[in-house]
Amino acid sequence: MKIAEECGIKFTEPMNKDIIKSKVMNITSNNGVSTLIEATGIPSVAIDSLPLISKRGEIILLGSPRGEFKTDLTEMLEYIHHFRRGPVQFKGAHERQYPVKPNPFVKHSQERNSK
Repeated sequence: MKIAEECGIKFTEPMNKDIIKSKVMNITSNNGVSTLIEATGIPSVAIDSLPLISKRGEIILLGSPRGEFKTDLTEMLEYIHHFRRGPVQFKGAHERQYPVKPNPFVKHSQERNSK
Protein backbone atom coordinates (compact mmCIF):
# COMPACT_ATOMS: atom_id res chain seq x y z
CA MET A 1 0.00 0.00 0.00
CA LYS A 2 2.97 2.27 0.54
CA ILE A 3 3.84 2.04 -3.16
CA ALA A 4 0.24 2.84 -4.11
CA GLU A 5 0.34 5.93 -1.91
CA GLU A 6 3.67 6.97 -3.44
CA CYS A 7 2.02 6.69 -6.88
CA GLY A 8 -0.65 9.17 -5.83
CA ILE A 9 -3.47 6.79 -4.93
CA LYS A 10 -5.63 8.81 -2.53
CA PHE A 11 -7.28 5.95 -0.67
CA THR A 12 -5.71 2.60 0.18
CA GLU A 13 -7.30 0.06 2.47
CA PRO A 14 -6.45 -3.53 3.31
CA MET A 15 -9.22 -5.93 2.33
CA ASN A 16 -11.12 -6.43 5.56
CA LYS A 17 -14.62 -7.65 4.72
CA ASP A 18 -16.01 -6.36 8.01
CA ILE A 19 -15.17 -2.68 7.45
CA ILE A 20 -14.17 -2.14 3.81
CA LYS A 21 -17.69 -1.70 2.42
CA SER A 22 -18.57 1.10 4.85
CA LYS A 23 -15.27 2.86 4.10
CA VAL A 24 -15.72 2.58 0.32
CA MET A 25 -19.32 3.76 0.48
CA ASN A 26 -18.31 6.69 2.68
CA ILE A 27 -15.57 7.75 0.23
CA THR A 28 -17.85 7.36 -2.83
CA SER A 29 -21.03 8.93 -1.39
CA ASN A 30 -22.70 5.49 -1.30
CA ASN A 31 -22.13 4.89 -5.03
CA GLY A 32 -19.32 2.34 -4.92
CA VAL A 33 -16.24 2.44 -7.12
CA SER A 34 -16.62 2.63 -10.89
CA THR A 35 -13.56 0.43 -11.48
CA LEU A 36 -12.12 -2.14 -9.12
CA ILE A 37 -8.80 -3.76 -9.99
CA GLU A 38 -8.27 -7.16 -8.39
CA ALA A 39 -4.54 -7.80 -8.51
CA THR A 40 -3.98 -10.23 -5.64
CA GLY A 41 -4.67 -13.45 -7.52
CA ILE A 42 -6.68 -14.69 -4.52
CA PRO A 43 -9.88 -16.02 -6.14
CA SER A 44 -12.21 -15.11 -3.28
CA VAL A 45 -11.22 -11.43 -3.35
CA ALA A 46 -12.95 -10.81 -6.69
CA ILE A 47 -16.25 -12.18 -5.42
CA ASP A 48 -15.95 -10.46 -2.04
CA SER A 49 -15.32 -7.16 -3.85
CA LEU A 50 -18.53 -7.17 -5.94
CA PRO A 51 -20.63 -5.23 -3.37
CA LEU A 52 -18.04 -2.41 -3.55
CA ILE A 53 -18.63 -1.72 -7.26
CA SER A 54 -21.15 0.82 -8.51
CA LYS A 55 -23.97 0.00 -10.89
CA ARG A 56 -22.57 -0.17 -14.42
CA GLY A 57 -19.10 -0.43 -12.92
CA GLU A 58 -16.36 -2.88 -13.78
CA ILE A 59 -13.98 -5.28 -12.13
CA ILE A 60 -10.66 -5.91 -13.82
CA LEU A 61 -9.16 -9.28 -12.96
CA LEU A 62 -5.45 -8.51 -13.16
CA GLY A 63 -4.07 -11.22 -10.88
CA SER A 64 -3.82 -14.81 -12.05
CA PRO A 65 -5.87 -17.07 -9.75
CA ARG A 66 -3.76 -19.08 -7.32
CA GLY A 67 -5.81 -21.96 -6.06
CA GLU A 68 -9.30 -23.36 -6.05
CA PHE A 69 -12.30 -21.34 -4.99
CA LYS A 70 -15.93 -22.45 -4.80
CA THR A 71 -18.79 -19.96 -4.74
CA ASP A 72 -22.45 -19.53 -5.58
CA LEU A 73 -22.36 -18.82 -9.31
CA THR A 74 -25.95 -17.58 -9.30
CA GLU A 75 -25.12 -14.84 -6.81
CA MET A 76 -22.10 -13.79 -8.88
CA LEU A 77 -24.14 -13.72 -12.11
CA GLU A 78 -26.68 -11.42 -10.45
CA TYR A 79 -23.97 -8.76 -10.43
CA ILE A 80 -23.44 -9.22 -14.16
CA HIS A 81 -27.05 -9.51 -15.35
CA HIS A 82 -29.46 -8.02 -12.82
CA PHE A 83 -29.99 -4.29 -12.71
CA ARG A 84 -30.60 -4.13 -8.96
CA ARG A 85 -27.02 -5.34 -8.35
CA GLY A 86 -25.29 -4.31 -11.56
CA PRO A 87 -24.71 -4.73 -14.33
CA VAL A 88 -21.03 -5.08 -13.50
CA GLN A 89 -18.58 -5.87 -16.29
CA PHE A 90 -15.96 -8.51 -15.63
CA LYS A 91 -12.73 -7.93 -17.56
CA GLY A 92 -9.71 -10.19 -17.65
CA ALA A 93 -6.37 -8.44 -18.09
CA HIS A 94 -3.73 -11.10 -17.60
CA GLU A 95 -3.79 -13.10 -20.82
CA ARG A 96 -3.45 -12.30 -24.49
CA GLN A 97 -6.65 -11.72 -26.39
CA TYR A 98 -5.09 -11.09 -29.80
CA PRO A 99 -2.78 -13.31 -31.86
CA VAL A 100 0.85 -12.22 -32.11
CA LYS A 101 0.91 -12.23 -35.92
CA PRO A 102 -1.76 -10.87 -38.28
CA ASN A 103 -4.52 -13.35 -39.03
CA PRO A 104 -7.14 -13.05 -41.80
CA PHE A 105 -9.88 -14.03 -39.34
CA VAL A 106 -9.00 -11.53 -36.58
CA LYS A 107 -8.86 -7.78 -37.22
CA HIS A 108 -6.23 -7.00 -34.58
CA SER A 109 -2.92 -8.61 -33.69
CA GLN A 110 -0.21 -7.69 -31.21
CA GLU A 111 2.09 -6.91 -34.12
CA ARG A 112 -0.47 -4.60 -35.77
CA ASN A 113 -1.37 -2.91 -32.48
CA SER A 114 2.27 -2.08 -31.75
CA LYS A 115 2.71 -0.03 -34.96
